[in-house]
Amino acid sequence: MDNNMENKNHKKLKYGATSTIVIALVVAVFIIVNIIVTSLSITFNIYTDLTVSNLYELTDEFKEELKNLVEPEGKDKVYLNFIIMMDKDAFESYSTYTMMVYKVIQQIVEKYDTISLVTLDITKNPAEARPFQINSADAVYTTDVVIEVTDSNHTVVDPDSKSEFNNAFGRYKKYAITSFYSFTTSSSSYGSSTNVYGINAEVAILSAVARLVNYIEKPVAYLLQGHGEPEMNKSGVLETLLDNAGYEVKTINLAHDDFPYEENAYANSDLLIINSPTEDLLVPNDEGETLNEVRKIRKFLTGNKGNMVVMENSSTRSDLYALEELLSEWGLGFGTTVTDDAHSVAGSGGVRVFADLDAIKNNTDGKYNFASSFMSRVLTSNSTPVSVINNPKYVNILPDSTITHPITSTKFTSQPLIVSYDTAEYVKDVPTRVALAGVGAIEWDVNDSNNTTSYVFCFGSNDFYSSDYEINQSIFYAMLSLINSNQYVNFEGISFKLFDKDSLTVSTSAATTWTVCTMSIIPVIMIGLGVFVWIRRRHS
Repeated sequence: MDNNMENKNHKKLKYGATSTIVIALVVAVFIIVNIIVTSLSITFNIYTDLTVSNLYELTDEFKEELKNLVEPEGKDKVYLNFIIMMDKDAFESYSTYTMMVYKVIQQIVEKYDTISLVTLDITKNPAEARPFQINSADAVYTTDVVIEVTDSNHTVVDPDSKSEFNNAFGRYKKYAITSFYSFTTSSSSYGSSTNVYGINAEVAILSAVARLVNYIEKPVAYLLQGHGEPEMNKSGVLETLLDNAGYEVKTINLAHDDFPYEENAYANSDLLIINSPTEDLLVPNDEGETLNEVRKIRKFLTGNKGNMVVMENSSTRSDLYALEELLSEWGLGFGTTVTDDAHSVAGSGGVRVFADLDAIKNNTDGKYNFASSFMSRVLTSNSTPVSVINNPKYVNILPDSTITHPITSTKFTSQPLIVSYDTAEYVKDVPTRVALAGVGAIEWDVNDSNNTTSYVFCFGSNDFYSSDYEINQSIFYAMLSLINSNQYVNFEGISFKLFDKDSLTVSTSAATTWTVCTMSIIPVIMIGLGVFVWIRRRHS
């Protein structure tokens, strides 16, 4: 009797142990399979994009256009490096911004054998950032992305620069991570806020590659002549900066020539530079002269969506009325001489004035939203470098109520770009902070997927880009780069992808069916195994 009971208990223990082991094995298998599938999906980028706008997948149109650029029919293949400034795992996990851009780059590298991903670590090895700096004051951030042209071994061809800081003369394009997104600004009684509303990576990448492979012509920087401006000097700092920023430099005399653009043809990366004129722009007068340079420039700025940079200093005439009227349409103008005995270079008599870049970086009083964002490209979190403005004039920033621009814009702003210390004087015995540079910007259509914007920059010094101060060069170069990257190349069928269109492409009923199946399969398997073990026990 005792033996029978003992055998019975032994069988129960045996089958109970078997049941436990089977359940444990099943759970273990599910866990292992889940780990393997997850690892494979991460390693080999295996996933299915079910969003309406294909947020996480390259569009067919993009793949076709990029193939045409890097594998042009009848021509040699183009080899590119996509460079990120930190380890790829760190870059991918840094933020949602970097993660989505990394997914785009990863898919591109996997699809095109002429394109490689290069990872640097500029935090541990700052010297790795130097090929992408114009000088030691130029900032490269860990979240920046560089696209560069290489040889078939993915090695950059050295353009024989004599400087350790070499921007490869248009052989690369450097982008902040935000350049791959589209933003919108909303206003309320609590102030304004900027929100991201779409990823624009495909458009930005195609535009960069198109410029690098000369798919489109270089943008043009016109140096205005005919008003006493200095002649073009191909060895000068200004011309070198323009060349490095990817511009073709030309002179233009609007008394004899017109801008070579058709009516309403976009020239959104081209710019006109007016440097310390000694004579005013020509306009119709009482003597019957009908030549109107202001009208030509206005047509270039508003009709062709171009850009302008104007530089004056304390010796520039103050009675350039036609030029001042044109600038007033962009909320800008020039004032009088600025001196600052408390913040100037020793022995300069207060006329070589230090700029207060910290006020811009810290957005003092909340007045420098554009400038603060702009300067984040050139001012790091470390100590602020010294910027000196020679023989400065102050720049007038006009209130909206006084702006007389003759066009209806969707969105307009004029703000200081660089400011003096509050000890500066432009009226005797009245020290105050004044703008030493300013910017006016018109965003032509907020519904335009390319966010087309035109800029007018005013600098209260005619040699702001002087080689004596590297930070000034960096600021001027950042301005040129902003204008040059301002215009995206149009490719049919390719636009930004809205984030508010992230709904699934499957129907609610289909999603419910998948949910029921997924939730039912595992319980059915477990019940079946339990029944199998129970039957075996009953017949043993």
